[in-house]
Amino acid sequence: MNEERGAGMLSGGIARTLRIGTIATIAFVAVGYGLALVGGGPGPGPLPMLELLGGGGSAAIIGIGLLGLTFVPIAVLGVAAIGFRMRGEHRMLTISAVVAILLLATLVTAVVLAPSS
Repeated sequence: MNEERGAGMLSGGIARTLRIGTIATIAFVAVGYGLALVGGGPGPGPLPMLELLGGGGSAAIIGIGLLGLTFVPIAVLGVAAIGFRMRGEHRMLTISAVVAILLLATLVTAVVLAPSS
């Protein structure tokens, strides 16, 4: 029974996470750019993520969407890890956890090392 639920988590859960995550984050980016167009101001330009989020307004909404897009693969790996654990596939669980940690470490490193403008 647990193995069947794990298989469902791997197929349906991953697909659902990708679909919802992508739609939600693209919606944030679209709303942010829509607000920027309506406002008539300049676009956010190439800003570091922390400045983009801290600036407020449409640029912050765009930043939330872009940051969310970076977390979608990490969420997918989390769902996969749960499915692998339910199926008893400890090797695959470990691999998906390590890859998720590497992706998260890469994101943190990029934010920390980003040049300030």
